[in-house]
Amino acid sequence: MEKTAYNYYLEAENKEQFITDKTIEWNLPEGDLIKILENQCKDKKAKEYPKIGEQLDLLWHDINNGLFGNNAKTSEWFAAVKEVKDNNPKP
Repeated sequence: MEKTAYNYYLEAENKEQFITDKTIEWNLPEGDLIKILENQCKDKKAKEYPKIGEQLDLLWHDINNGLFGNNAKTSEWFAAVKEVKDNNPKP
């Protein structure tokens, strides 16, 4: 699998410096790298989220088991979505 700019962004220790350095190195107009990273982030998340049918099944089981309201953060659905969001922070 080919690495994207977003993959390199995730690996960078200093995210702001990465954006500055790569904008210059790749000769991009100011702000374009952010747009590229945001789009690649959305694409990566879309591939990693459970399929809609699986999410609905998780939600049904969570609701059936009373895991909403104050207990929502312990639900399987919440955990599945949170993992993807945590692993793919927005630029």
